[in-house]
Amino acid sequence: MARKRRTSRNYKLVNANTKNMGSSGSQILLRKFDKVDAQGLSAWLHGVKVNYLMSDVTGGGDSNANFGFIFYLTTHQSWNDDYIISSNASSQMSGSVWLPAKRSIKTNAIPDSANDLYLGM
Repeated sequence: MARKRRTSRNYKLVNANTKNMGSSGSQILLRKFDKVDAQGLSAWLHGVKVNYLMSDVTGGGDSNANFGFIFYLTTHQSWNDDYIISSNASSQMSGSVWLPAKRSIKTNAIPDSANDLYLGM
């Protein structure tokens, strides 16, 4: 009988956010990723799945308006093309997108912002 390999446990963390996007059309920071357990030295983030639902496109009930969503993972808290590590787009009123991250988040990184990871839209 083959031995079962021991691997470290993976934990799934689910958070729910509701954001009012407003009418400006500018980028919005949705979340900053940190380690769940502050006592551990590092954590691994495999990816982020974003489920979204648009309640009203134009405010007047017209669901035929042209619109789209771009979700992105970045290492900088403001929009900058140089820091984007993953992105995905959709033109549906509801759905889900997968953003692969495949990176570790470490304690006491040098510089302090080296392991920052943000989800934006």
